Amino acid sequence: GQFIFGVERITGLFFDTQTITYTDETTNKEYKHKFKATTFGLLGVDSASPAQLPRFALDYVVAQGFTVGASFVISTRPLSISDGGGQQPPAPHTANSDGHTLMGGARIGYAYPFDSTFGIWPRAGLSYASSTSEVTGTDPTTGASTGTYEYRVGFGNLNLELLGALSPIKHIVLLAGPYLDLGLGGSYSIFDTTGTEIDK
Repeated sequence: GQFIFGVERITGLFFDTQTITYTDETTNKEYKHKFKATTFGLLGVDSASPAQLPRFALDYVVAQGFTVGASFVISTRPLSISDGGGQQPPAPHTANSDGHTLMGGARIGYAYPFDSTFGIWPRAGLSYASSTSEVTGTDPTTGASTGTYEYRVGFGNLNLELLGALSPIKHIVLLAGPYLDLGLGGSYSIFDTTGTEIDK
């Protein structure tokens, strides 16, 4: 009968692999590209994927240590530029593209305390993340705009966590341990200014 509120994945060492496959409609040949990222974050992460996003979570202890819960993230990134005259430069890499990210997940777990200070909390669940970004292309020689495009990507994951718990103060718990977010599939699309899908 207890609620547990948490802020998760704010510190860690993350190994991330994403594979994108697509078929060339002209040649009917399939191509596969694999991206790998290693990230370390202390009290914050510049995430390379939804698996690394810090998140809010709410769990409920149903009975005898069994828990049900949910986690979520909402992030928006409006980007604008003031006209300073001359050629308008493209957005620098330090300024994230205009867009938003939504992620939500549900899980079950079993919290087992060894005593009032130490315990374990294995959990399993499913999550889905959707992210969009708007990018304006620029001709590198003339600086002229080549158009604005919207990128949309979605990820479905199976989430497995094996966490140890340390409670130095009553009602305050620090969790640490390995997790695996196993990709169940996803989609990646590009749209032009008219909303027409031009690639996927």
